[in-house]
Amino acid sequence: MQNRQEKAFDYADAAIKQLVTLATAVVGATILIFDNQDVAGVQIGGGFVLVAGLGLTVFSILLGLFAGNRLAGILLEDARFTDPKIKDGWLSIFWGGQMLAFIIGVALIVVAAFLDNGGEAKPAAPTPPPPAAAPASA
Repeated sequence: MQNRQEKAFDYADAAIKQLVTLATAVVGATILIFDNQDVAGVQIGGGFVLVAGLGLTVFSILLGLFAGNRLAGILLEDARFTDPKIKDGWLSIFWGGQMLAFIIGVALIVVAAFLDNGGEAKPAAPTPPPPAAAPASA
């Protein structure tokens, strides 16, 4: 395999992995931000927009796994040739779908954050007064 082709395969592999990592971090951060701390367990509000954004982000992770497997398949199938081709239809579909699902998913999560932020704010719990100092005994 020529040096330029090796770099192309390395770039594709790194890009797929980085987008899977970013999508995983976005899912984790979204759960952390939108989780209702007043209820035990994970209770995510936010409605349909947030659920759709999370779903697309998770779908992006799955498409990234498929893209990585297809990339490995190309290298394995073309091992008998000295010149494997990175231009593969399924790889393009998986990787393009991964990027598109990630972008739309993150956009929906941002929209859900704006919609959730526009709601009524909860009043802060009153702070108790500091304890009175004990009288000094003589």
